[in-house]
Amino acid sequence: RQEGDTTAADSLLRSVLVRFPHSDYVVDAIEALGLKGTPADTGYALYHIRRAEDFLLDEGNVDSARMHYRIVVDRFPDSKYYLQARFNLIWLQQQYDNPGDSTVIFAYQTFIDSFPDTPEAELAQAILGRKRPPGRPTGPADTASTRFAEVEDQLPGQRNEQETVEDTSRYIDPLVALYRGPNGQTLTKLDVKPREVDRVFEFPVEAAGLPDDQFYLYFQILLDFTGRVVDYVLKVPSGNEELDRRAKETVETMTFDPLAVNKLVTQYNLQPDEKTGGYWFVYEFLVEKPEHLR
Repeated sequence: RQEGDTTAADSLLRSVLVRFPHSDYVVDAIEALGLKGTPADTGYALYHIRRAEDFLLDEGNVDSARMHYRIVVDRFPDSKYYLQARFNLIWLQQQYDNPGDSTVIFAYQTFIDSFPDTPEAELAQAILGRKRPPGRPTGPADTASTRFAEVEDQLPGQRNEQETVEDTSRYIDPLVALYRGPNGQTLTKLDVKPREVDRVFEFPVEAAGLPDDQFYLYFQILLDFTGRVVDYVLKVPSGNEELDRRAKETVETMTFDPLAVNKLVTQYNLQPDEKTGGYWFVYEFLVEKPEHLR
């Protein structure tokens, strides 16, 4: 390019920064002008999304992550990152300060009603147990788990120099947190039916009025060397208190084939729990409404 053309292009790019400071194209202009990492490289929606992820994943600072997501919601309603930020605010409330009532369920439902047919609404449906989460990984080598691990490996402030505004590799699907164990390890889905169940699940009559016929609940379960469940955490509930309670009672009485469990441990080189020596897995618990209640 000739010098005059470069000067004119730079002038146009700088005008983008001045006239459209809230545009998603700001990051492209900053990249083209060589201003990445300078004081000018702040203030746009993707910047706050990245900061929120850094605070949450690298430092465990939930309040700061929430603040940056809130900035995107309040200041960038036209950004393509708006829905991501708004959804993640609800997810943070669910994960870190769940009030224990229907507040979070109502928030997800309001989001679904307001933004139907969006990927974020689909995730909200899955969290409420009304839909199977798409593309759930079955082992640490799968895409979602690998993507999460790649972000975990990055040091604070480190970024891929080839990353652009269109690059979604750093977007952390909140449901990927389902595959992050108590000690930060990446978990594997246990696609094995239990060998024994001491307390069989019975669908509660109290949940007969729910509009869906299938509910996918997701647990993190800890198995000992015999395949018995010795600890569990319900990570993705159905939204119905009685249904969730009965699911917990059933899961805690399960025992799985230790040979099948050991095969997964060996296949994915899983690390044992530091306290018990057992292994954590993700377990999908499918609940189907009986025909006579539909």
